[in-house]
Amino acid sequence: MGNTIVGQLLLQVVLIALNAVFACAEIAVLSFNGAKGLLLMGDVGLGKTFLLDCIGQRALSRGWSVQKYTAYNLLDRMLRGIRERDGGLSATGLATPDLLLIDDLGTEPFIQNVTYEVLFSAINERQNAGKATAIATNLGKAQLLDDYGERLFSRMTSPRLFSVIELKGKSLR
Repeated sequence: MGNTIVGQLLLQVVLIALNAVFACAEIAVLSFNGAKGLLLMGDVGLGKTFLLDCIGQRALSRGWSVQKYTAYNLLDRMLRGIRERDGGLSATGLATPDLLLIDDLGTEPFIQNVTYEVLFSAINERQNAGKATAIATNLGKAQLLDDYGERLFSRMTSPRLFSVIELKGKSLR
């Protein structure tokens, strides 16, 4: 009997948590609090990728076009497009989807005079096009500023351009 009660309570907690996640995704898709971007920050295992996926699914259910990349894959595909000159993934092309999801910012390799410029141009093109962007990172604000510089940092943390949500807690993994 005790296991049944514990199981029912656990199920209720999970349902409440899922409702909270879907409410968060709904709010994020509607406006990101008036900004066109969302920056999810926090330690490993706190659910940033899960939240990005929920936001993406909610956007798709509303008829939005959505693309998702890890920061590593985004940089890799853009560099491949430049090297091969095949018209592959470009900053201009990234301005096309209604919502761009970038996961694991900070895990991409840092290539002098390339990494920063590629990420800056992608985010800048989307902001100029008025398109929504959601980014997840394990880096804190100080590390973001140090790694990406003032120009990119200010675009990702400006309240007018991005809503910043810092997740705290123990890893869920």
